[in-house]
Amino acid sequence: MEDIIEVKSETEETNPNVVESDFSYPNNQKPNPKYKPQGDIQISVGDPTINNASIRKYALYPITGNDSSGNFQINRRYKDFRALRDVLSKQWQGCYIPQIPPKQMIGNLQADFLDQRKKLLEFFLIKTAKIPYIYQSEIFQQFIRGPQDFLKCVGHIGRLPYTKQVNIYKEIFSDSANFIGNEESNREMKEIQKELANCLTNLQMLEGKCKMTVDYFGFYQKEIQGMFGDLKNVNKLYLDDIEINCETRKLEKNPYIGILDWVRTEILDLSGLVDAIQDKFNLEAAQLKTAEKIDKERQHLLKLQIGKRNFFQIICQSPKEHYIEKSNRDIAKFEEELQCIEKITNIVAGNLLNKTIPKFKEGKQQIYDAMVRGFTSASIKELEFLVMQNKQVEQCFN
Repeated sequence: MEDIIEVKSETEETNPNVVESDFSYPNNQKPNPKYKPQGDIQISVGDPTINNASIRKYALYPITGNDSSGNFQINRRYKDFRALRDVLSKQWQGCYIPQIPPKQMIGNLQADFLDQRKKLLEFFLIKTAKIPYIYQSEIFQQFIRGPQDFLKCVGHIGRLPYTKQVNIYKEIFSDSANFIGNEESNREMKEIQKELANCLTNLQMLEGKCKMTVDYFGFYQKEIQGMFGDLKNVNKLYLDDIEINCETRKLEKNPYIGILDWVRTEILDLSGLVDAIQDKFNLEAAQLKTAEKIDKERQHLLKLQIGKRNFFQIICQSPKEHYIEKSNRDIAKFEEELQCIEKITNIVAGNLLNKTIPKFKEGKQQIYDAMVRGFTSASIKELEFLVMQNKQVEQCFN
């Protein structure tokens, strides 16, 4: 039976007024008070099963857990996890959301691959469940509690208009609502993005080396076990009076698997933060695009005011005042949108620099330290056993 993973509830980013507010959130995004956990959340992804009912086989991952609202249990496909992550990234632009493992077309039903994917999907759920405004959302609750057809629930959900998104961000991230970005904060963000990108590149290279080392070690461990057994048999031919006695080698846990698992989860974790930072720069690009719309519409308005109209406007034969009024409305709409994008960009930048990134770094050193110590301890144990075997063989000849 799969172990249940405890997820400590994190409240540092939670505004205590969020779930009690009268503000009207869009459907499926509003944090629901009934899903606000009163204690720790338990959530896990179990061993997948293969569904053979359809023409194309696919894996089902059982999700189980409980919180203060009760127990939950449901099966989800990989594409359901992908849909959840896509919707969350649309609704929470510029916010950290861990990545999920990439899609794979060939060999995606092999046992080793399914086990690897299960670990990474569980990592995604555990990390996401620690984000209060996401865990309490209807979308996340529908994912872990039902209905079965999750894709149907989220298929129609797109990115919110900036004019609506800004109010949500001001309330959820109230600590960053008054943050105003400047050249220094922008430069700091770019430096962090560059540092993370370099780290990701190194981690991806390390993943490849770890994968080969895991495979090589497994082969080495089995072969060296057989080698000592064969040596005993061969010895009878050459030394009748000496018997080689050494302890039978046990197949220990591959010490390189721990590093490989850590590398893979770190890649997903860092990718989620890189995505959030990139969203901040995408918001700045959206500002420029909206500002261009305003300039273009103002030029259009100026032409209307001096009596110039395009072919369509001439055919429609509406009075000049009608088009001038419409142009003024469009300018006002774009200006409001620009103000909202600027506000969201500042909130995102403040939240990333002052909360998300510092919090992201917390505990990383401790996890890394534990991983390295676990690896070195297992490696030392492995080598000590090999030394002991060789000494036992050597003693037979003394």
